[in-house]
Amino acid sequence: MLHQYVHRVFWRLSREVGLRRPGDRTGPRVHDFRHRLAIQTLFDWYREGKDVEQQLPVLSTYLGHACVRDLLVSLGLPPS
Repeated sequence: MLHQYVHRVFWRLSREVGLRRPGDRTGPRVHDFRHRLAIQTLFDWYREGKDVEQQLPVLSTYLGHACVRDLLVSLGLPPS
């Protein structure tokens, strides 16, 4: 039930701020923002010269994945 509530609120707020017009059946999803956070974090780590492979468990845990492999699959990357 909480899941449905979050999505309803997100749809309403996305209309209010102009991300989606009333009646639109498409537009950004909550998952899109989550994916963007993960990708941006990876880019930032590369730019900062961090050992990205060593940092992956941190991002995986933050996003609630059980293991790094699940994170890689969700990002469309080949599992290591």
